[in-house]
Amino acid sequence: KLLSVLVEVDSTLDYLYRYDALKMTEEDTKITAGDWGPLSFVFSTEEDSVEQSLLMDTLVDSAIDRFEELHSICRDIWREIENNLKASYISDKKYFLADGFVFLKTNKPPTVPPIPPRTRIG
Repeated sequence: KLLSVLVEVDSTLDYLYRYDALKMTEEDTKITAGDWGPLSFVFSTEEDSVEQSLLMDTLVDSAIDRFEELHSICRDIWREIENNLKASYISDKKYFLADGFVFLKTNKPPTVPPIPPRTRIG
């Protein structure tokens, strides 16, 4: 479930970063009108629009800090799991150019099944 938590935390951080950036942009943006003749100036954030809220304006910095901390904790756990794996995911990429053998080295001594005795007929 760690991956689903990490994806959710990333998604929340994306939203918080976008909210914070748009909040700062709205506060800092000043447009001075001028006579541009047939040209007009259009500023739009429709694609990145987020619902403004006084509560979110107050909490966004603290929320970013806490979700970044949570993201860091998840990544540390993920790295610990990866470092302790004995096997890992192998993608569909073709690593071998031709058929062949793969030898795996383990710490266990090899076990060879007993060879059944031959039976002579005749």
